[in-house]
Amino acid sequence: AQEPEGDEAKARIDAAVGVLLETPGVQTATPLPYSQSLALLEPWLGASDLPASLPIPIVVDVSVDTGTRINYEQLRQQLDDVVPGSRISDNSVFLSRLVTLARVVQLVGVVVVFIVSIAAVSIVVFATRAGMTSHRGTIELLHLIGARDNYIARRFVSHALSYGLAGGVLGLILATATLAALSLAAKGVDQTLLPRLSLGLTAWLALLSVPLASALIAMITAHITVLRALRRLP
Repeated sequence: AQEPEGDEAKARIDAAVGVLLETPGVQTATPLPYSQSLALLEPWLGASDLPASLPIPIVVDVSVDTGTRINYEQLRQQLDDVVPGSRISDNSVFLSRLVTLARVVQLVGVVVVFIVSIAAVSIVVFATRAGMTSHRGTIELLHLIGARDNYIARRFVSHALSYGLAGGVLGLILATATLAALSLAAKGVDQTLLPRLSLGLTAWLALLSVPLASALIAMITAHITVLRALRRLP
């Protein structure tokens, strides 16, 4: 591939940059180096398959103020007047759809977490009540001889805590395995099409807190369930 050279190429770049910088809402307009423009073509044409006679288009990276509405049709006409054949690639529509998709995915994630939490609470309530029913005689005897409600409740809370912690650890292992599998599957996908699948420090801390959160939910739910049942005893 051949690099654009000469005063004519430089004049075309300067003219395009001048028009862009004079446009209200355009913050910066930076021509990309030849090597970087060439790298943009490699995912589709290959690194070593580019013919020497292939002209590489001159790319100008433009950042705009999101609060300013730009008339792209007028800008295209202005650029074509000074640099015939120039083109504008507007990523705002794609990015807005991507942001909308990301927000929908986040909302779905929140709904899923809420449903899972409600299901976990329901399971703990059912298991605790079943345990109290199977040990009803012993519980009533302890209650009659003066055992405090908190003492009886702690017996059930300890079991709920252990099961909640075990379930949380299992969920953490499965989530980590899923993320590792997705990251491995995405390795062969070009990063311009799919962002790198990785978690930041905050996300990892939130993921590592899953066992603690599940154990805490189980413990509190079991404690409240037992105390409410004991209050109904004579």
